[in-house]
Amino acid sequence: MNRPRTPAFVAATLLATFTLMGTASLAHAAAPSETQQETVRFGDLNLATQAGLQALYLRIQNAARDVCGPSQVAGTRIASGAWKDCVSASIHDAILKINQPSLTAYYAAQLRNVPFRTTG
Repeated sequence: MNRPRTPAFVAATLLATFTLMGTASLAHAAAPSETQQETVRFGDLNLATQAGLQALYLRIQNAARDVCGPSQVAGTRIASGAWKDCVSASIHDAILKINQPSLTAYYAAQLRNVPFRTTG
């Protein structure tokens, strides 16, 4: 059956799968050809709802953590700065790649809710 393809349908189809790429942490530096990738599927989610956006954002966060490798500095329980940077960059890149305004707005709201710590 030949159905007309709306821009939203085409975008959803093209974005049903995307690759989340993270840079390796300094402790586990990989050659550019060894960049870790993970596919995050979201065709089952309704991105017109808060629940759908939240579920996709959680999937993206989990994939970013996976591709960025071990979080802790060897011999400690402290997450390395390089790992945190990798996760942040991977999430940001995935959000840009999906290019869904409602997800971008959700992501921006999450960034505004991150508490900043000061040292001193």
